[in-house]
Amino acid sequence: MQATLSSKGQIVIPKPIRERLDLRPGQTLRVRQEGQRIVLEVDTALPTTQLEDVAGMLHRPDVPYDPREADSAALAAARHREKDATAS
Repeated sequence: MQATLSSKGQIVIPKPIRERLDLRPGQTLRVRQEGQRIVLEVDTALPTTQLEDVAGMLHRPDVPYDPREADSAALAAARHREKDATAS
């Protein structure tokens, strides 16, 4: 099977392989180089959820909901996770 590299550096994993490995959108793959080979491995580690990722998700009737605050909090959490990931 072949895959073509796009101008953005992306490839599509052929459907028969995705089905055999039960790959789903958003699933994490590990990538490594072995000489002239590129090896993709399914990341089987379960995602970990930290308290700060879920804080504030439960509805509190005494506090009015502001979607701008929710968007801002979600963006801040994503930036925090990205910063942690690049520091590793």
